[in-house]
Amino acid sequence: MKKFIQKDPNLRRSIFKYEDQFIALKTIRNSLLSDADSRLSASIELSKLGPLASPTKARNRCVLTGRSRGVYNFFKISRLMIKDLASKGLLPGLKKAS
Repeated sequence: MKKFIQKDPNLRRSIFKYEDQFIALKTIRNSLLSDADSRLSASIELSKLGPLASPTKARNRCVLTGRSRGVYNFFKISRLMIKDLASKGLLPGLKKAS
């Protein structure tokens, strides 16, 4: 799990780096107003960017454990860690209901 924690910032940096170029190429490719040659060249350029430029590759992960499911965006930690930390009183404003 630690490899995911270390890998995530690099992936997000890569996505941020190519964000403007990715959006522009995708707009050209999906536009019906542009001619077929420019749409084809935009598709080729998109494929050259590779999968690390796609924002859908980013996944919300718990910053403590690396768990990818059940992550609350407000805290950026998983539901299991929220339960554990809330029961210990370490999360401000949260307390266990029962």
